[in-house]
Amino acid sequence: VLRAHALVASRAYFLSDGDLVLAPVLDLANHRARAAYVDYGDGVFARRDDVVLVAADPTPRRCQIFSSYRAEPSNVDLLANFGFVDAASAAAVVHLDLPYVYRGRCRRLALTVSGTTVVDDDHDDRADNLPLRAFLDDLAARPTAETRAYFQQLLDAIPGAIDDDDDDDAVAAALAVVRDDERRGLEVVRDVAIARRRDFDEASG
Repeated sequence: VLRAHALVASRAYFLSDGDLVLAPVLDLANHRARAAYVDYGDGVFARRDDVVLVAADPTPRRCQIFSSYRAEPSNVDLLANFGFVDAASAAAVVHLDLPYVYRGRCRRLALTVSGTTVVDDDHDDRADNLPLRAFLDDLAARPTAETRAYFQQLLDAIPGAIDDDDDDDAVAAALAVVRDDERRGLEVVRDVAIARRRDFDEASG
């Protein structure tokens, strides 16, 4: 069962309507972020029930065709499902799950960071989930030093480099990329929170 699950998870594509499909031959393409993607035909160049590889940009003759294994994959997704990370993608998506005490109660904050954009993670529907807007508004009412201290505590909690000589170099390198992504994501959220505080100060003044 585990082997069957691994085969499907490492080969399947999610289409635009949420369908999960296996696409023999198309799944031979190597991954590259924001490259070609697999989806149903558009009804013009391919039948609507066909599964096709759609190039994001023109591909020169005799050049390798890449595909994006997920529409907006984080390196955690790639490592868990495909066994590698995309270290060259500086704009990789980062999913963050942060603890935060809101009105005396410990809540969870589920965020997606893409570049410098931060949004609520729409895949998280837990009852204790705290919306991004409430989080930013609460931080805006606090001193900036307190906000910096909160994020510094989260950054300090991210494990450092692996020192164990027995660990595989490739695994250590992949984990380093994942941790760098997490640091970058936290720094983006921190900067957004501090900018909201400045807006709050200007509006109050």
